[in-house]
Amino acid sequence: MQTPFIIWLASLFILTFIHIARSPGRRSFKDILETFLLYFTVINIGLFSLYNFFAYLFFPSEVAGFRGYESSSPFQFELAMAYLAFGILGVLCFWERGDFSFATVIGFSLFLFGSGLGHLRDYIRFAKERSQGADILLYIDLILPLILLILTLIQRRLCHAKS
Repeated sequence: MQTPFIIWLASLFILTFIHIARSPGRRSFKDILETFLLYFTVINIGLFSLYNFFAYLFFPSEVAGFRGYESSSPFQFELAMAYLAFGILGVLCFWERGDFSFATVIGFSLFLFGSGLGHLRDYIRFAKERSQGADILLYIDLILPLILLILTLIQRRLCHAKS
């Protein structure tokens, strides 16, 4: 499960670099941040969520084991549907930007951050041993939304400052 996350991050930086390299007139900090956030949203919200949708729907036992939970919980189907919704929203951000992207980022960040707090609570409250993927999952669920929200807020400020 760690490998796909590394692939998502590598894709994000590679595609951002290619896009900027092919757009010589768009190399200001604002343009670079905007391009980075575009790919961040499409890849790390859209495609990563679609990946999770398929994992939760078609491989629920493996996902549960990786996360250190019991298998065949009905909540896995519900999580699959939530990931499907965010996956579609994230991919649509390629065409729909501005407030649509902002709303997608806020919703997804709250979803992930809430999930991360739940995992953290379980580790503390139930003295649950961490599974093999617990550390990377806590990073994804707690730190990634904060980074995404901070960068999005900076980008929005830069856009509104010049308007």
